[in-house]
Amino acid sequence: MRCKKGDLAIVISAHYKDNIGCIVTIIRMARKNGFLNMKNQGPLWLVSCGQNMKWTKENKIFRKKIGPVPDCFLQPIRGIDPTLAVTKKHPLPISKESRQPVMQD
Repeated sequence: MRCKKGDLAIVISAHYKDNIGCIVTIIRMARKNGFLNMKNQGPLWLVSCGQNMKWTKENKIFRKKIGPVPDCFLQPIRGIDPTLAVTKKHPLPISKESRQPVMQD
């Protein structure tokens, strides 16, 4: 799975193009018997969004700020782990004069 509980994510695919680009917060895994759940979409997350998103069920349109989104439709937004940015294999060069790391552009 791409996402985990508490992540921020961007909707990168959707049945309704209005949902693409929405920034959502992952609340938890969606219940398998939830009202708006989709079938055959793989793992589903219950997400919250600052704006209404669009879902349909039995030809009825729902606009809600909380609802299910398949994991495969989401791209998590995460920062880079600072411990991974500099490694023993690729250390920052050290200035001979100041003995401080030299930041490169």
